[in-house]
Amino acid sequence: MMTDFRYLEAAVKQLPFIDVFQTTAGPKVDLQSLLRKHRVRRLGFETNHVSYQRYLQLKGYISEKRLKPRPDIIERLRMIKGPEEIAAIRKAIRLNEKGFKYIRKLLKPGVTEREIALELDTFLMASGGEKLAFEPIIAFGSGSAVPHHHTGRRKLRERDMVLIDWGVCVDGYSSDLTRTLLSHSMTVKEKTIYSIVLEAQKKAINMIKPGVPLAGIDSTARDHITKHGYGEAFGHSLGHGLGLNVHELPGVTLRSKMRCRKGMVITIEPGIYIPGWGGVRIEDDVLVNAGGCEVLSHLPKRAEAY
Repeated sequence: MMTDFRYLEAAVKQLPFIDVFQTTAGPKVDLQSLLRKHRVRRLGFETNHVSYQRYLQLKGYISEKRLKPRPDIIERLRMIKGPEEIAAIRKAIRLNEKGFKYIRKLLKPGVTEREIALELDTFLMASGGEKLAFEPIIAFGSGSAVPHHHTGRRKLRERDMVLIDWGVCVDGYSSDLTRTLLSHSMTVKEKTIYSIVLEAQKKAINMIKPGVPLAGIDSTARDHITKHGYGEAFGHSLGHGLGLNVHELPGVTLRSKMRCRKGMVITIEPGIYIPGWGGVRIEDDVLVNAGGCEVLSHLPKRAEAY
């Protein structure tokens, strides 16, 4: 780990398992010195994280022929979680669930999306969260038809559906859940679409076990939604890996070449989105274990009114 004086003490404390090197002569001279010391002939760089500007700098430090692109080196190691990591994710999920139960009581006509988001943020931080895993999505009514709706000033109305996608970090690890609540005057269409999404999620989760292709899990949920006539209304992937980042490998997508492995933690989040009407998404965090899987999140998933 190369760092300068400002971060030296923190790096030594937080990274006791690696060598920390303080830069003094500048990154070019110090990097060249380290490469000579350790007889490094090829230097790999992470293509997903090194900007083009940084790449040009590296070319100026050492020969371009010695630079080798190596995508996803760390991400592939991080796909498989150990016991301490899984314990941290569990804690993050438990806190996330408490946050949902708290803000659900605040869903009254007239409250705004932003007010709910602020209350959720305050509760999670006051209850032991380190930071939000991402900016929460609070979507009322037709806003729920936008998968990554930008939480705004819309007020909750009597017949609005409510979609909430939120996450918090505990001990460095993230949680990520989504629930959709229906109004007390829920319609047949709302209940029907909700049941389609819920059944799609159940079918996908029932497939999860070591060795199963991730693409097959996605297609199972997608085929169920398509069979009921809403295939074009489910436009995103079924899920993603969860850990230090809220989105990391593996991707649960139709294009994935990976298979489930013991220790992976993935989200399963099918949805149906109809512009001008609204959307339903149900998301849970799932651990792949030796015998199949464990759904780590325990919030109810039946069609409920707020």
